Amino acid sequence: MGLKILTVEYKNNDAGYAGSVLFNSNRIFNDAKLIDTDDTHFTYAKDINAAVGDKYWVSETLGTADGVYDSVNNNFYTLPVHANLNDTSSSTTNRPIDAEDIAYGIALPSDSTKSLLWIQAGSKVEKFLIDQPLGTIEDYIMTGTTTTTTTTTTTTTTTTTSA
Repeated sequence: MGLKILTVEYKNNDAGYAGSVLFNSNRIFNDAKLIDTDDTHFTYAKDINAAVGDKYWVSETLGTADGVYDSVNNNFYTLPVHANLNDTSSSTTNRPIDAEDIAYGIALPSDSTKSLLWIQAGSKVEKFLIDQPLGTIEDYIMTGTTTTTTTTTTTTTTTTTSA
């Protein structure tokens, strides 16, 4: 079981779902196929118990898309979950999430530093607002570390004194 962010071009032949999506290999049906030498097509179901899934067309080659089957490094990740799904300023609570239960994820369209994750608990799939970028979630579960970028700004002030 693994997680991987892939670039969706179409979902069920609809380009309205285009963008970066976090997929879980335990929900991909066994029909991934290479299309046009650099795209992959597969069937995916958010609900692990579903018999029918949606058709996804992603812009990665089959070899790259197969990275979703890489083994996870961490089976659990304690994530800051917002109390209100519709309010990015709502309080957060740390909640341990089993990587197996992550059904789907996208960056929040209005703020890429936050994510929307669909988590399966039993037979129910629920959507949560997470106070972390999608790439950070993938990095930690797959590698055990997260990548942080730091920017440093230096300001120089010059004072001239005249006599």
